[in-house]
Amino acid sequence: MTKPVNPSAVATSRTGRNSASSADLALSDRPEDTILVVAHSLPLAYLRDAAAGTAPRSRMDMVDYAQVLRLEAAEVERAVCVLDAWAASPRF
Repeated sequence: MTKPVNPSAVATSRTGRNSASSADLALSDRPEDTILVVAHSLPLAYLRDAAAGTAPRSRMDMVDYAQVLRLEAAEVERAVCVLDAWAASPRF
């Protein structure tokens, strides 16, 4: 069994910088084919929208409680790139 990721390693901030970079570092090197991430709505909304190429906005549609959000590795990588670029000069 693979050791779980330490939740503090995927800390979030309002700008998304910690969330994106930490998620990439904590999840991209995992050996499993499928990874379950349990997180708060805002970082999941950032990830979901960034996977579609949209940077964070001041008003976002949140992710409902207990909603399944399925992303392929390439979508997560795209989200991290979008969030990192946005976090370099965040604007809402």
